[in-house]
Amino acid sequence: MTRVLNVPPGWPKPPEGWEPGPGWEPDPSWPEPPEGWELWVEADDDVIVGPAAEPGSEPRARRPGRALRWAVAAVAAAAVFGAGAATGVAAADDGVQQQAAAVQEDRSALEVERAELAEERARLEAASAELTEREAAVVAAEADLKSRDERLRTSEAAAAQRESDLAGVQASLDARQSELDGRQAELDSRTAEVAAREAAVRQASASGGSRSSGSGGSSDAAPAPAPAPAPAPAAEPAPPSSGNVFYQNCAAARAAGAAPVLRGEPGYRPALDRDGDGIGCE
Repeated sequence: MTRVLNVPPGWPKPPEGWEPGPGWEPDPSWPEPPEGWELWVEADDDVIVGPAAEPGSEPRARRPGRALRWAVAAVAAAAVFGAGAATGVAAADDGVQQQAAAVQEDRSALEVERAELAEERARLEAASAELTEREAAVVAAEADLKSRDERLRTSEAAAAQRESDLAGVQASLDARQSELDGRQAELDSRTAEVAAREAAVRQASASGGSRSSGSGGSSDAAPAPAPAPAPAPAAEPAPPSSGNVFYQNCAAARAAGAAPVLRGEPGYRPALDRDGDGIGCE
């Protein structure tokens, strides 16, 4: 039994006794073997395996009369098969080189694309970091704005409270001013009344002096002019009540019809003159 090449349809037949060398590969230009085709089979020494031998068919016996023709055909086929094999190896080498070049080119393109992706990733990370910083700045600005708004509201509330307090103080001042104005008007009225009473007293005193001097002198003499009113004396302790007249209080003086009691008049005493202006029980 010999292991021989079962040549598929469309392949050149190998020469007699041909054995493939190490690394032998079929010519890429040869057609693909049919599905399920076995390239290597075990056969008897007197059996030829070739394109006519289909799987499951009976092998054909070698004819002794055709040995020379088979030998010549074998040499020619060997030459053709060797040339085809060489061409196939060369073509296979060229294909391998082309594939290797294509793989190298694809690898280079992948490296370039990988570098571009790394750069793009770096740019995206930088943009993300910048966006994070901006978001943090926006959050801080919003917090600061909120704090300022709260302080402003607090200041406005404090200003409103101050305005309310000032309005209250102003109202109180206005009330006090009105009260003072009333007191001042009352004081002015009393001062005018006192001045009128003092003028009346001085006039009465001047009239009494004129009558006294007129009775003692010539009746034809002109009356002496009334003396100019003397300036009010400075406040000093009033003398004790003259005579036996004594008023327990101003009510008693008013009941006696003596109010107001002037300094020097019977019944006058400092206890009845609270403001010390010389007029008691005003």
